[in-house]
Order: sequence, then structure tokens, then C-alpha cells
Amino acid sequence: MDEKLQSGAQEINEPLTSSAKAAEAAAAEIEEVREAANEAAEMPEASAEAAEQAAEAAVETAEAATEEAEETLSPEAAFVEAMMADTRPAEDLPIEELPLVEKPVRSAEAPRLSKGKIAAIVIAAALLLAGLVTLTIYLTRSKSPAGPELTAEEVGEHSRVDMNEMMKYGPFAYTDEALAEKYNAQVVAKVGDHELKNGLLQIFYWSMVYQDLNENADYLSFRGPDISRPFAEQKYGENVNWEQHYLQTALDYYLQNVSLYDEAVKAGTELSAESQDLMDNLSQNLTEQAETNGFDNVEDYLAQSFGPGVSMDDYLEYYRISSLAFTHASQLQKDITVSADEISEFYDAHAEDYAAKGVEKTDQNVVNVRHILAMPEQDTDSDGDGANDSSSEDAWSAAEGRINTIYDEWKKDPTEDNFADLASSMTDDPGSAENGGLYENIYPGQMVEEFADWCFDPARKPGDTGIVRTDYGYHLMYFSSEGDKPYWQIVTEEECIYDKFNKIIDELFSKYEIKPNYKNIHLYDTIAADAASEAAKDGEVEP
Repeated sequence: MDEKLQSGAQEINEPLTSSAKAAEAAAAEIEEVREAANEAAEMPEASAEAAEQAAEAAVETAEAATEEAEETLSPEAAFVEAMMADTRPAEDLPIEELPLVEKPVRSAEAPRLSKGKIAAIVIAAALLLAGLVTLTIYLTRSKSPAGPELTAEEVGEHSRVDMNEMMKYGPFAYTDEALAEKYNAQVVAKVGDHELKNGLLQIFYWSMVYQDLNENADYLSFRGPDISRPFAEQKYGENVNWEQHYLQTALDYYLQNVSLYDEAVKAGTELSAESQDLMDNLSQNLTEQAETNGFDNVEDYLAQSFGPGVSMDDYLEYYRISSLAFTHASQLQKDITVSADEISEFYDAHAEDYAAKGVEKTDQNVVNVRHILAMPEQDTDSDGDGANDSSSEDAWSAAEGRINTIYDEWKKDPTEDNFADLASSMTDDPGSAENGGLYENIYPGQMVEEFADWCFDPARKPGDTGIVRTDYGYHLMYFSSEGDKPYWQIVTEEECIYDKFNKIIDELFSKYEIKPNYKNIHLYDTIAADAASEAAKDGEVEP
């Protein structure tokens, strides 16, 4: 791990400022080329070739500018971003906080590319309502593609669906709306007493597709798939295509939900009052969402997202099964406990992995510290390239004076709340400003030496303050509290619990079997339908 990623309050202001400037410049440059492309496309005398060239130039400019902006985001800035991230697993989030499953759509502002070009998936349209469940337990087993060397056996290693059997059939996509009513009523799989029809499968399938495409939008150009081409024509692995991968995932997703649903019924698990209220008002909420998004009725809304003929009853069934399955899975995880010995044994069994991450098995408890950073201005060009990259003694003196002024201001009301307020408005550390300068669960080796030495002084006690100088500026410190566990125990306990959770889920799923009928599976290609609709619109306005 880069040493800079193990330091705490680092030199982040300048990199972030540079990144912001690069992003602004990129946006301005993209907008300029985009306007030129739009003007070219609107001129009656403009040829289709000229418009396409202008659009291609806009795309190339966007890609280059984005790369430049990303490169300016230093490891220090990335560290702060990671420190402030919510790392709770999805299973710990209440149902209302789960992200919406969003459909990738063409950007209304993006350059219109000619037929055959890659479709834009920049703007994600909000789909359905808050509370949509996206229970994806098998995502912890890493089903993302590792390249064309993946075989069908490797792709299906953790799946309950026989990929080799699936490969005897397909492609499964179709675009003729007239066939939807017939196809949607066909039974395509069974799990115990549950029957899965194409209408419901469409919801499971496209939910997984949209989630994957939106979460990995920045990587589709080299990871795939290309949404301007049928998924069945693109390799996911050595002899597996993207359609097969997504279908396998959707069938696994259905099996997981149905299995957990049945177990929930057996255990007497019930939805929370809030989740039940969402369930009771789902039909009304969907209708309102449809109207808000400009649809004549909820059926059109569902059709745009999942395919023609997918009904309110299909979605209600999806939500009913998924919400109770999610609730039961969450309860299973919350009920898991691990002993100190189990935590220690788990760490020892994965010691090399933890060591590589810088997680050491020490007795030092984590600490929670607030700080206010005063960074010296970079007013000196040390390498003669015309850009200031270091700070003079005068700049350091000015930073020291500013931190002392802030310290004196805090002393007028020497409380932690006042310190947090001052940090929010005066710190040069954007990574902790919104949190009142707070860094929680700091562990030895994480922060720069001077910062860490102050934090882990054996005599340190809550309420202690002081000023520390590091290579990145002056830090006004406030010791908030000491945790009750070392960092290695915190990390290992979470992973030990999750390991147990996965074993429980594996054992639960082993009781259930999914029996697909691949001859009956038909997947309406909503992305191809959208592309065709856009192409038709483009044709209508051509001169």
C-alpha cells in the first residue's frame, strides 16, 4: 500500500483544487465542442458526415478531459474520499436506504451519435420508488468478468444455475412487442412451489442489468458490455456471453429471494411497520411516479423499464418476495455473534492478507480525534516549471499564525461542540470539514508520524488539545475518545461475521433447487428498443 494512503491529514487541498480546476476546464471544453456539434447538426446545409465528425470530436474531448481530471486526483485526495465513505455492507442498511435500481439511458445533452455508435449511458433515470430491494448476496463472491479466459465452469462456480445447460439455448432477447403477451405468461423456472414466469423474470433480469451498467458505467469501454450491440454477441468469458451471464445472475437472484422468502415464512419473520407501509402503498406510489415521469399510466412506466406487458401484479410480486427476503437475511446477519477466540483465529488464518493491507495485530485501541488543518500557501516554484509547488518560511509562519488564532478563538468556549463548529468552517481539510474535523477509528500506522505520535501518547485523555506540525501544515488537535477495541479486531470481527453469514446462506440455498425451462425464456430487449426509438426520432428530424 502506498505510504501516503496510510497517512492522515495529508496535502490534499492543492490536489483537490487542481482536480476541481481540471474538472471545470474539462466541462467547459466539452460544452464548447458539444455546442459546435449541436450547431452542425441543426444547420440545414450540414451533412450527416459533418455532424457525426463533430459528435465524435465531442466524445474524444470528453474522454481526454475526464482522464486528465482523474489523473489530478492525488492519492492524498483519494485517501480522504475513502476515509469519509460509508462502508456499511448493504445488509446493514435499512430497506429505505437501498439505492434505486436505475436504467441506463441516453443523455439528452450528450452528442447524438450515428447508428452503430456506442449509446450514451451517462444519465441514470430514477426508477420506481425509494425502498426497491436489491438483495445481491452472491456479489460478495465476485462474479465480475476477469477476461476472456473465464470458462463456463468458472463463471458458474458459485451459481446454482447450470451454465453448460443454458448454453444449449438462446439467444433469448427479442424486440417484437406483439409477442410480449404470449411470452410473459410462460413459466420459465420453478423453485419448490414457486413458478417464475417471463413477466417476473424480466424484472429480476433488467434490475440486475441496470444495476451493473450504472455501477460500472466508467469501465464499460474496456470491461463491457457495449450496450449498442446485443448482449448475446459479446463475450463475457471464454465461451460465455453477456446475455448468459446476466440471465444466470437473474435466475440466481430469483432463487436467493424465493429461498429466503420461504425461510422467512417458516421462521415467522415479519416486515417492519415502515416496510409494510411501503408495501401497502406501492401501487399508489408507482402510479404517482409514473405521472411525475410523464407516463400516461403505470403500465407504460413498467414497460419502459422492464418490457411490454410487465404488469403491476408482476412488480408487486417482485417487491413482496424481495422485501421479506431482505428482511430475513438482515435478521440472520444481525443474530450472528463471534467470540474473541474466533476473531483471533480468523485473523491468524488470513494474516498475510491483513498484513498486506497494513492491519497489524496490536493491543492498541483505536482513537477518535478531531483536527483543524491550516495549510501554508504554496508560494514558491521549486523546480522552475512556472507553477508554485512549495511553501516559503513566510507562508509557514502565516499558517502557524492562523492556527494559533483559531486556537485562541476555541479557548473562548473550550468545548468539543465548538471545536467541531470551528473545524467545519475553518479547516483546510475538505475530507473532514463536514464531519467537524472528526476522524474515527484511527489506528497505529494510519496517520503521518507527528499526527500519530500525538494521538497515541500514553498520557492522552479526552479533551486534550494541542498543535502539531506535519509536512502538510499545522493541525489543531482535539482528542475526542479512545475506542474499546484495536483496529484489527474491528476489521476482523466484521469479516468473520460476514464469513459466517455466507456459510449460513450457502447452507440455506443447498436446500433449494431451481429448475429452468430455457425453451420458454424470452427477454424483451429494452435497451435495443430504446435505441431503435431514438434512431427513429433522429430520422424524423433529419433535413
